[in-house]
Amino acid sequence: MAFHVDYWDRLGWRDRFASPAYTARQQDYSKVSGSSYIFTPQIIVAGRNYQNWSNNSQVQKHIRSDLLVTPDAVINLHQQPIASGKLEYAIQAQIQKGVSPDNVRIFTALFQNGLVSEVARGENSGSQLHHDYVVRELHISNAGDQTGTINVKNRFTMPDDTVVKAMGIAVFAQDIKTGVVLQAMSAPLCLSGK
Repeated sequence: MAFHVDYWDRLGWRDRFASPAYTARQQDYSKVSGSSYIFTPQIIVAGRNYQNWSNNSQVQKHIRSDLLVTPDAVINLHQQPIASGKLEYAIQAQIQKGVSPDNVRIFTALFQNGLVSEVARGENSGSQLHHDYVVRELHISNAGDQTGTINVKNRFTMPDDTVVKAMGIAVFAQDIKTGVVLQAMSAPLCLSGK
Protein backbone atom coordinates (compact mmCIF):
# COMPACT_ATOMS: atom_id res chain seq x y z
CA MET A 1 0.00 0.00 0.00
CA ALA A 2 1.26 3.49 -0.82
CA PHE A 3 0.54 6.02 1.92
CA HIS A 4 1.42 9.41 0.38
CA VAL A 5 2.76 11.84 2.98
CA ASP A 6 2.15 15.59 2.91
CA TYR A 7 5.43 17.05 4.19
CA TRP A 8 6.83 17.42 0.67
CA ASP A 9 3.98 19.75 -0.26
CA ARG A 10 6.14 22.62 1.03
CA LEU A 11 8.25 22.33 -2.13
CA GLY A 12 5.47 24.05 -4.04
CA TRP A 13 3.63 21.11 -5.59
CA ARG A 14 0.80 19.53 -3.63
CA ASP A 15 0.46 15.75 -3.90
CA ARG A 16 -3.29 15.24 -4.35
CA PHE A 17 -3.03 11.78 -2.75
CA ALA A 18 -1.18 12.96 0.36
CA SER A 19 -2.75 13.14 3.79
CA PRO A 20 -1.57 14.49 7.16
CA ALA A 21 -2.97 11.23 8.61
CA TYR A 22 -0.48 9.23 6.54
CA THR A 23 2.36 11.49 7.70
CA ALA A 24 1.25 10.87 11.30
CA ARG A 25 1.16 7.13 10.57
CA GLN A 26 4.76 7.26 9.35
CA GLN A 27 5.78 9.22 12.46
CA ASP A 28 4.11 6.57 14.65
CA TYR A 29 6.10 3.85 12.87
CA SER A 30 9.25 5.82 13.56
CA LYS A 31 8.47 5.91 17.30
CA VAL A 32 7.66 2.19 17.42
CA SER A 33 10.87 1.26 15.58
CA GLY A 34 13.02 3.60 17.68
CA SER A 35 14.10 5.64 14.66
CA SER A 36 14.96 9.31 15.22
CA TYR A 37 13.78 10.46 11.78
CA ILE A 38 11.39 9.75 8.91
CA PHE A 39 12.22 9.61 5.22
CA THR A 40 10.77 8.87 1.79
CA PRO A 41 10.49 6.58 0.11
CA GLN A 42 10.16 4.31 3.12
CA ILE A 43 9.32 0.64 2.71
CA ILE A 44 7.68 -1.27 5.56
CA VAL A 45 6.97 -4.99 5.21
CA ALA A 46 5.00 -6.87 7.89
CA GLY A 47 5.62 -4.01 10.30
CA ARG A 48 9.41 -3.90 9.73
CA ASN A 49 11.29 -1.00 8.18
CA TYR A 50 13.52 -1.78 5.18
CA GLN A 51 16.19 0.89 4.77
CA ASN A 52 17.92 -1.15 2.06
CA TRP A 53 14.69 -1.61 0.12
CA SER A 54 16.39 -1.16 -3.22
CA ASN A 55 17.92 -4.62 -2.68
CA ASN A 56 14.85 -6.31 -4.13
CA SER A 57 16.16 -9.85 -3.62
CA GLN A 58 16.58 -9.23 0.13
CA VAL A 59 13.07 -7.77 0.44
CA GLN A 60 11.62 -10.69 -1.54
CA LYS A 61 13.45 -13.13 0.74
CA HIS A 62 11.88 -11.52 3.82
CA ILE A 63 8.43 -11.50 2.22
CA ARG A 64 8.70 -15.22 1.40
CA SER A 65 9.78 -15.86 4.99
CA ASP A 66 6.86 -13.80 6.37
CA LEU A 67 4.41 -15.79 4.24
CA LEU A 68 5.47 -18.99 6.02
CA VAL A 69 4.54 -17.64 9.46
CA THR A 70 1.19 -18.77 10.86
CA PRO A 71 -0.92 -15.60 11.12
CA ASP A 72 -2.11 -14.39 14.51
CA ALA A 73 -5.49 -13.26 13.17
CA VAL A 74 -8.23 -14.49 10.88
CA ILE A 75 -9.98 -11.84 8.77
CA ASN A 76 -13.29 -12.15 6.92
CA LEU A 77 -14.40 -9.32 4.60
CA HIS A 78 -17.87 -8.88 3.14
CA GLN A 79 -18.62 -5.96 0.83
CA GLN A 80 -21.73 -4.70 -0.87
CA PRO A 81 -21.82 -3.51 -4.49
CA ILE A 82 -21.13 0.20 -4.85
CA ALA A 83 -24.33 2.22 -4.56
CA SER A 84 -24.76 6.02 -4.73
CA GLY A 85 -21.01 6.53 -4.64
CA LYS A 86 -20.62 4.51 -1.43
CA LEU A 87 -19.04 1.13 -0.73
CA GLU A 88 -20.34 -0.55 2.41
CA TYR A 89 -18.34 -3.33 4.01
CA ALA A 90 -18.26 -5.52 7.10
CA ILE A 91 -15.26 -7.24 8.65
CA GLN A 92 -15.01 -9.84 11.34
CA ALA A 93 -11.54 -10.51 12.70
CA GLN A 94 -10.52 -13.04 15.32
CA ILE A 95 -7.25 -12.42 17.12
CA GLN A 96 -5.46 -15.57 18.21
CA LYS A 97 -4.76 -16.36 21.87
CA GLY A 98 -1.52 -14.96 23.15
CA VAL A 99 -1.98 -11.61 21.41
CA SER A 100 -3.39 -8.72 23.46
CA PRO A 101 -6.64 -7.62 21.78
CA ASP A 102 -6.24 -4.21 23.45
CA ASN A 103 -3.32 -3.46 21.12
CA VAL A 104 -4.83 -4.72 17.85
CA ARG A 105 -6.65 -2.60 15.32
CA ILE A 106 -8.13 -3.47 11.95
CA PHE A 107 -7.00 -1.12 9.18
CA THR A 108 -9.14 -1.03 6.05
CA ALA A 109 -7.79 0.80 3.01
CA LEU A 110 -9.52 1.72 -0.23
CA PHE A 111 -6.75 1.71 -2.83
CA GLN A 112 -6.42 2.58 -6.50
CA ASN A 113 -3.97 1.62 -9.26
CA GLY A 114 -3.06 3.35 -12.51
CA LEU A 115 -2.99 6.89 -11.15
CA VAL A 116 -0.85 9.61 -12.74
CA SER A 117 0.51 12.90 -11.39
CA GLU A 118 1.99 15.72 -13.44
CA VAL A 119 4.53 17.40 -11.17
CA ALA A 120 4.67 21.16 -11.64
CA ARG A 121 7.26 22.15 -9.01
CA GLY A 122 9.88 20.80 -6.62
CA GLU A 123 12.63 18.25 -7.17
CA ASN A 124 10.45 16.20 -9.58
CA SER A 125 9.31 19.23 -11.58
CA GLY A 126 8.31 18.30 -15.12
CA SER A 127 7.99 14.60 -14.29
CA GLN A 128 5.00 12.39 -14.80
CA LEU A 129 4.66 10.01 -11.87
CA HIS A 130 2.73 6.74 -12.09
CA HIS A 131 1.19 5.33 -8.91
CA ASP A 132 -0.25 1.98 -7.91
CA TYR A 133 -1.82 0.78 -4.65
CA VAL A 134 -2.44 4.38 -3.55
CA VAL A 135 -4.48 4.55 -0.36
CA ARG A 136 -7.43 6.79 -1.13
CA GLU A 137 -9.11 6.38 2.26
CA LEU A 138 -8.18 4.55 5.46
CA HIS A 139 -10.40 3.40 8.31
CA ILE A 140 -9.10 2.23 11.69
CA SER A 141 -11.16 0.09 14.07
CA ASN A 142 -11.46 0.19 17.81
CA ALA A 143 -9.67 -2.42 19.91
CA GLY A 144 -10.98 -5.96 20.07
CA ASP A 145 -13.02 -7.32 22.95
CA GLN A 146 -11.57 -9.73 25.51
CA THR A 147 -12.47 -12.72 23.31
CA GLY A 148 -10.21 -11.26 20.61
CA THR A 149 -13.09 -10.48 18.25
CA ILE A 150 -13.21 -7.26 16.26
CA ASN A 151 -16.33 -6.45 14.22
CA VAL A 152 -16.30 -3.52 11.81
CA LYS A 153 -19.08 -2.02 9.69
CA ASN A 154 -18.29 1.07 7.69
CA ARG A 155 -18.39 2.61 4.23
CA PHE A 156 -16.04 4.32 1.85
CA THR A 157 -17.04 7.33 -0.21
CA MET A 158 -15.73 6.72 -3.70
CA PRO A 159 -13.35 9.41 -5.04
CA ASP A 160 -14.43 11.59 -7.96
CA ASP A 161 -11.83 9.92 -10.20
CA THR A 162 -12.97 6.39 -9.35
CA VAL A 163 -12.11 3.67 -11.83
CA VAL A 164 -13.73 0.68 -10.16
CA LYS A 165 -11.72 -1.96 -12.03
CA ALA A 166 -8.48 -0.32 -10.84
CA MET A 167 -9.51 -0.33 -7.18
CA GLY A 168 -9.60 -2.69 -4.26
CA ILE A 169 -9.79 -3.06 -0.51
CA ALA A 170 -6.87 -4.08 1.68
CA VAL A 171 -7.49 -5.17 5.27
CA PHE A 172 -4.85 -5.85 7.88
CA ALA A 173 -4.76 -6.57 11.59
CA GLN A 174 -1.90 -4.77 13.28
CA ASP A 175 -0.49 -4.53 16.79
CA ILE A 176 -0.23 -0.76 17.25
CA LYS A 177 2.32 -1.09 20.06
CA THR A 178 4.85 -3.12 18.08
CA GLY A 179 3.86 -2.37 14.46
CA VAL A 180 3.67 -6.11 13.73
CA VAL A 181 1.06 -7.08 11.14
CA LEU A 182 -0.84 -10.16 12.32
CA GLN A 183 -2.68 -10.87 9.06
CA ALA A 184 -3.46 -9.08 5.80
CA MET A 185 -5.72 -9.59 2.79
CA SER A 186 -6.96 -7.70 -0.23
CA ALA A 187 -9.85 -8.02 -2.66
CA PRO A 188 -11.10 -6.23 -5.78
CA LEU A 189 -14.19 -4.08 -5.39
CA CYS A 190 -17.53 -5.84 -5.61
CA LEU A 191 -19.08 -4.95 -8.97
CA SER A 192 -22.42 -6.72 -8.56
CA GLY A 193 -24.61 -8.48 -6.02
CA LYS A 194 -23.44 -11.91 -7.22
